[in-house]
Amino acid sequence: MSQLLHIPKSELILAEKHFITNLLTTRVFDDPSHWEMWKRAGAAKRDLYVDDFYEALNLNHELDTGCSLLFALMRGGGGTVWSNANAHIGIGDSNTAVTDTQTGLIAAVNKFYEPMDATFPKEALLGREHQFEATVADGDAEYAWEEFTLENTSGATDVAFNRIVQSQGTKVAGQVRTITLKLTFPSI
Repeated sequence: MSQLLHIPKSELILAEKHFITNLLTTRVFDDPSHWEMWKRAGAAKRDLYVDDFYEALNLNHELDTGCSLLFALMRGGGGTVWSNANAHIGIGDSNTAVTDTQTGLIAAVNKFYEPMDATFPKEALLGREHQFEATVADGDAEYAWEEFTLENTSGATDVAFNRIVQSQGTKVAGQVRTITLKLTFPSI
């Protein structure tokens, strides 16, 4: 005999909003030498070299195009994966609210796509977490950082998996920044 499971509507709404949780972290180095020291330092001392720090938790919004590609890849369909060779973190200056139908950064002019650092993306938590990290050099993306995307290429055919709107300060001349996006599939 089968039984019906009652799930309160409030729990269904919560589950719908949190398909993937995320943590977006930006580390600011006012001098490129601070970034060099940060790269070489052990885990316990790394944050001694960070001049400023921004974090945003659970502001992720998966986009229709990104979800469609993710599921197509899961079914064995074609498409470009978000690998080290392909993935980029997009950074723009638009604070326009996110909608499902957006396809990437909204900024009219200030858009920048940084490829993954050498060892990213990384897998953690038995495959439930994936970390994407890129380093933005002095001279690049020097404007207000307001929006972020995870893109599978940086060309005309790119697909943005998500879009996050959160002020991460203004990048100025002389700064180097690392930006890390951790995407986690929660266990049920």
